Amino acid sequence: TTGAILSAQRTTTAGAYRFRDLAPGSYRVCVTGLPSGLVPTQGYARTTIAGHGTAWCQTVTLTTSDRLNVDFGFDH
Repeated sequence: TTGAILSAQRTTTAGAYRFRDLAPGSYRVCVTGLPSGLVPTQGYARTTIAGHGTAWCQTVTLTTSDRLNVDFGFDH
């Protein structure tokens, strides 16, 4: 369903995350709940997601293989 939250993940302490078993296609990946002091180093759009608060989002397109290089680039 368009706009539905399919999965939520927490990052590791190093900021890594992974979504498993997604079909090829385009997905909107959003970061919410940032600790204070972190700022985006990329130009991602800031938005609000109902029930989750402020979010920074980007669109990721999957083919038949994993994408292991989607980095939001938040820094102190």
